[in-house]
Amino acid sequence: MNLQTEFKRRFPELITKARTESDEHQTTITLNFLNPRYNTWIAKDEDGFMVGINELHNHFDLGTPEENLEAAFNELTEILTEKVAAVGLTNEETNYLLATLALQQAIESYSNEKPKVEIVTFKSEH
Repeated sequence: MNLQTEFKRRFPELITKARTESDEHQTTITLNFLNPRYNTWIAKDEDGFMVGINELHNHFDLGTPEENLEAAFNELTEILTEKVAAVGLTNEETNYLLATLALQQAIESYSNEKPKVEIVTFKSEH
């Protein structure tokens, strides 16, 4: 199964915004958030799939190839539909990502920390 073909089938409107990198071991598709400090990505390697925001990611490699594919794209869909937020330190240039959480949990947990932290989703800031 080709990751790029599946991505295009599920997210045709995002194909022009996606960056794809491939080598003999892995294919990765990356999309920038509206806030350019953050990006989301999906990758396929010989073991399964990974989905993440910046360096924080989850592995999907314990099920069948079909189950892993569905779980990975479900996770990516949660990020792209703004159900998952990234929480980052505003005063840091590197190592700023603190957590990725469900949007409501991020707001409840970190809103009182502003302006030291930012809560961002794929298309907006909260």
